[in-house]
Amino acid sequence: MKILKKFVLVIAVLSVSTMFLFAASDKPDKGKIKILFIPFTMEHVFQKELSDGAMIPIEGFDLEVIVKDPYGKIEKELEILETYMNQDIDGVVMYPIDSKALIPVVKELKDKGIWVFTTGNHVEGEHLGMGTDEW
Repeated sequence: MKILKKFVLVIAVLSVSTMFLFAASDKPDKGKIKILFIPFTMEHVFQKELSDGAMIPIEGFDLEVIVKDPYGKIEKELEILETYMNQDIDGVVMYPIDSKALIPVVKELKDKGIWVFTTGNHVEGEHLGMGTDEW
């Protein structure tokens, strides 16, 4: 089961990376793709494994993945997003803690040409979202 989880994560990261590579952007091509990865909280085993998997290098892709833990708190998630949106990131992969509270910051990210990919919960305005059946 652990191998399956890592495989699914690598496929998801590769898919998102490919999306960033081929997406139209106002930013000039600068080589390395910089992705901010925000799990729900790394205090949960599965979320920690997702974070570890996001750091696995993918052959053929020049990626820098920055993992930041919001500890399950929307205030911390907003702080992380506001800090990194001005640090030349190309995209964000995140588990939205509060979808409504994140709408303005997602709009701001998009206005800056930063791709937004959500997992678990959706946020209005995201570029791409992946929902899960959690029963």
